[in-house]
Amino acid sequence: MPDTYNTKKEIDDYYKEAMKKAMENSKTKKGAKPSDDTDKPKKELNGYQLFMKEHIKIVKEENPSLTGPEVFSKIAELWKKKKEDTGAAASSETSVVATAADAKADAKTDEETVAKTDAKKKKAK
Repeated sequence: MPDTYNTKKEIDDYYKEAMKKAMENSKTKKGAKPSDDTDKPKKELNGYQLFMKEHIKIVKEENPSLTGPEVFSKIAELWKKKKEDTGAAASSETSVVATAADAKADAKTDEETVAKTDAKKKKAK
């Protein structure tokens, strides 16, 4: 701040102008994007986003009186049902795979036990 300001009004005016310039400078810095970001490929949509993108038009056509949040709620319910259906199918497949893996592990354990027992019998002779 220059020393030439003698009154409170002059100081206040100087302060207002300085703050105004500072705010303008901070706005331009925040809004400017580096040029490196433009070359980046866009991130792929996840499953939920793809589901929303596909079903939003369908739900809007079926229920034109619904508001935006109601449409999203309806699609979320559809998503939940889909996840439960695929989850039940996946869990049954998982249980089959887990049962097969358990059977293999049991068989391996049985083979190891037999081998150990045979080795003990040979040593005893």
